[in-house]
Amino acid sequence: MIKPFNKKIKKAGFTLIELLVVITIFTIITGIVLFNQNQFNGSILLTNLAYDLSLDIRQAQTFGGGGKTSVSFVIATSAPVYGIHLDQGIANNKNIILFGDYNNDGLYTNSELIEQSKITRSNVISLVQYINSSGVTTTPSVIDVTFKRPEAAAHLFVNSATPEITDFDKIIITISNTYTNQTRKVVISKLGLIYVEK
Repeated sequence: MIKPFNKKIKKAGFTLIELLVVITIFTIITGIVLFNQNQFNGSILLTNLAYDLSLDIRQAQTFGGGGKTSVSFVIATSAPVYGIHLDQGIANNKNIILFGDYNNDGLYTNSELIEQSKITRSNVISLVQYINSSGVTTTPSVIDVTFKRPEAAAHLFVNSATPEITDFDKIIITISNTYTNQTRKVVISKLGLIYVEK
């Protein structure tokens, strides 16, 4: 007698628990990737802002050193002076102001505005400071850095006060992203060297 061939048919596919585990793993991985992508984007945008700020300072240096003139400078008797005005106060810490120092006092006034750049997103000017020749760090709330022909050297005025601060080695402008807590520093040496630090 021949026995009938009885083969069990296996069911193919995933169980509900296996499917839920896979979906959970994909969700966690996607969340991690998106979080890191936001951190990376914030870092790139902050670095770009630091280089933009250094280029704005370089533009003021080029205008001042090159003797660029405008209608407002026609009446001036001395060489044109250009500068950057930075304020770390809450109301103004998102502004980078390029100005022409028409009255040659080293300080920015509203009538001297040439160009104003707005800092966007969660980025702000968080700290402005200068270091003197003894290594002492001072943190003013407002600085005006000017450049005058024929030298490339930086001239520093702080908090709308005169006279010019002559005892400084470098100015450090710290910009930060309030979302990622990352910072970049733009450094201006007294001799006019401008560079970006992490």
